[in-house]
Amino acid sequence: MGTRSTIKVKEENKKSKTIVNIYCQYDGYLEGVGMDLYNTFGHTKLLNGFNTHTAPAYANGMECLAAQVVASLKKGIGNVYLMPERCMGMEEYNYILYAAEKNEHGEVTAEDFTNTVVAENTDELKKMFEYDNILSLKVTDCMGKVIYDDYLFRFKNFVNSQNEF
Repeated sequence: MGTRSTIKVKEENKKSKTIVNIYCQYDGYLEGVGMDLYNTFGHTKLLNGFNTHTAPAYANGMECLAAQVVASLKKGIGNVYLMPERCMGMEEYNYILYAAEKNEHGEVTAEDFTNTVVAENTDELKKMFEYDNILSLKVTDCMGKVIYDDYLFRFKNFVNSQNEF
């Protein structure tokens, strides 16, 4: 039996409307679907408008990203399905992709995240802040318990830390 998961791509922040609901029938665990999302979109920059930028390094907003997520996951018949929202959220792992917006000071507010210290000065974070929003990921289990809620580009470090035990 497979490890089922869902992926929601939000219009903006975690509380905004869902653009697309995706059901994955197997490989839904953190090292499967979670790392697929990280490997493909972990360094994607969200833009408002584009010219010579290419996917998946860039997305022209969350709607563009949603289409890229579906295209990257669907490899053939089965496993990946688009589903109505009423069927979502009770799988072993539930992923939500959203944009963490900067406030008027150019920072992401602490209320955007539950598991991270926002005040960091890493070069990678500075590079991501050159753009309007930072792609973020929330993961819950089938009971709604939050497993991860932070920037997507940090997800690999989180998964590696979980495997150290």
